[in-house]
Amino acid sequence: MRENMELLIKKLNKACLIYKKDFLNKDFLVIARKRKNTEIIEINFRKEHFMHLVGIKGMKANDFFEKISLNILSVNELNKLKKNPYINQKLNSFPKLRRLFEEEPYLYNFHPHSTTKVELDKIIANINKEIKKELIGLKFLKTLSKKSYIPASIEDRKASEITAEERKRIICILEKKSSEKDYSKILFRNLEENLSLYIPKEIFISIKKELEKVNYNCLTGEPIRIQNHSSGENKWIGKKDVERFEIQKRNNVKEEIGKVAVIMTEKEMEDYKKSRGIEIKEIINPSNVKKLYIIPVPYYNISDLKITKEMEQKFVPMKDKEKIVEKSIDKGIER
Repeated sequence: MRENMELLIKKLNKACLIYKKDFLNKDFLVIARKRKNTEIIEINFRKEHFMHLVGIKGMKANDFFEKISLNILSVNELNKLKKNPYINQKLNSFPKLRRLFEEEPYLYNFHPHSTTKVELDKIIANINKEIKKELIGLKFLKTLSKKSYIPASIEDRKASEITAEERKRIICILEKKSSEKDYSKILFRNLEENLSLYIPKEIFISIKKELEKVNYNCLTGEPIRIQNHSSGENKWIGKKDVERFEIQKRNNVKEEIGKVAVIMTEKEMEDYKKSRGIEIKEIINPSNVKKLYIIPVPYYNISDLKITKEMEQKFVPMKDKEKIVEKSIDKGIER
């Protein structure tokens, strides 16, 4: 029993570190829409929310956070607290929460269905609500000065179990510190949307510079469509080239998927897909006419790589984004 409590404390400490790094004292502005119906909500993450997110009761929320943060919560203290039966699932979901915000999330209205013990107002979850996956539940909070939402629950379950049928696609999530007045960082944006149509003018002005930032492949100079990196760095290298040049990656970094425009014939596109192990339907008499294709390509931001001076000498400036440059299959460098 003691060993279980000691392991639980370790998991709580790990979750607390993630919470402090990614969410504590941060505000997120979520813009979602379905056709012409746009919804904008603000989420505030504070230290008093952590205890409820991990599924613990029986202590003042701020005291619990401080004890976990300072690693001074004893086994005996934890043993006396009431713990949600799914506490381990909640804690295991913490490392994935930031990713949930960054990967085409959806905003759902809460519906209890048969889950009567859960009381929420909104849910942020994956596009596929029939897949068991991490999601975050929000509660509406109205004060004299503002209206906002607070994080109230982390679940590892199908979104369909606790959501209404109606949902909106999240097209943008902005981030700022609670001490800051204006939003200036884009955590997620749908690259197909004209955000000026949906974001309030005063907020749009504050993020205009960030929206205009162009990410590009620093080995080819080609612009790429990819989410802005948290570091602010706009230079990227294709995964294929990271492996080819044996560039070392920093700890716990993941590739990001960008979209590039290429001009190829049907035959060239067929060969391109085959080279990447993508199953294709054979085209009879493929056309020699070149067409514009948008293809997904995995990239690493250079801030996540250990770039040597020798490698840096291979970097090229960004090409004029108005120019359309044809893809040469045998160049060997990924766009």
